[in-house]
Amino acid sequence: MATETIQQKKSRYPVLALRGLVAFPNMMLTFDVGRKKSVKAITAAMEADQMMYLVAQKDISVDDPKEADLYKIGCLVRVRQVLKGPDGNVKILVEGKERATHKALSCDGSYIVGEIEILEDKPLKNREIYKEGLVRRIRSEFEKYASVCPHIAPDVVMTVATNNEVAFLCDFIAFSIPAPYDDKQFVLEQTAISRR
Repeated sequence: MATETIQQKKSRYPVLALRGLVAFPNMMLTFDVGRKKSVKAITAAMEADQMMYLVAQKDISVDDPKEADLYKIGCLVRVRQVLKGPDGNVKILVEGKERATHKALSCDGSYIVGEIEILEDKPLKNREIYKEGLVRRIRSEFEKYASVCPHIAPDVVMTVATNNEVAFLCDFIAFSIPAPYDDKQFVLEQTAISRR
């Protein structure tokens, strides 16, 4: 499967610390990058296989985060596009691939490199009727939320209404709503789908 292919290729990836953002599997994320260390990590990823590990910082005010300043679980992503602005800032588009954790981080010259381990979802072993019930409950709760939050994009509402995969719906909703990043991080850390 895709997870096995990624894992067998290598386990060391450039690391980029996110400020106030959380990357999720199967989601596209666009953000600006200003730190030199982060730009060098992106360059290293582009020169290799376009894969890198994104992990959120616990405190967004830290300029040079160390391992203790980062959450333990992040997302292995593929860099899809890099745009360099005239002011030296970089805008990047990434596609989330897998939940992952870092076993060790080190500074490889001018950017952070991590020993990354893919995290597998713990499958729902319940009967189909239980899974269908979860989907209905997710949709019901999301509809209540959307009715009081007018800034939800119509395509988000449509995706929630038409997708039947519990794991995807949980990640998609957490990624798409304007919630605090530490709440999104909590959802990312749940490998048990029923806890999400």
